Amino acid sequence: MEIYHEVVYKSRHSIVLVLVALASVILFCGGFFISLIQATTQYDRNGYIAFTASVGAGLVLMAISLLAFYYVFFIAWPGIKAHKQEQLKHAKEQHSRTSLDEALGTLVNDFANDRRQRRQTRRQYREAKAAERESYRQRRKSSRESPPVHH
Repeated sequence: MEIYHEVVYKSRHSIVLVLVALASVILFCGGFFISLIQATTQYDRNGYIAFTASVGAGLVLMAISLLAFYYVFFIAWPGIKAHKQEQLKHAKEQHSRTSLDEALGTLVNDFANDRRQRRQTRRQYREAKAAERESYRQRRKSSRESPPVHH
């Protein structure tokens, strides 16, 4: 019996929250059915649905139950605040790590692109010089091989 009391005492907050969630589900169903019954009755009698106190009361019950459900599972549930803080901390770490990784990656890519462009420029310059030398050699060779023209 002592163990039972200890378990109940330690989990009292969770038990209360679960009971509030159960009550909010019951209130939601009650509000839904109140609104549904009133709306269908009005439609059967009049051919249209008017916003009356009964329909409004059902909608208010539904809204209150949704707020209670939201409170239980998104605000008051044990560990939800710690979980949110941990997620926020993890997101900040990811963001800062990602920003640093992007900066380093951009720097390395810039360096690699600059080196590639320099190599390509040097290669084009060497090829142009080689073509120029070859054409000079061809002209010299052709001028040596052709006999002098005497008039």
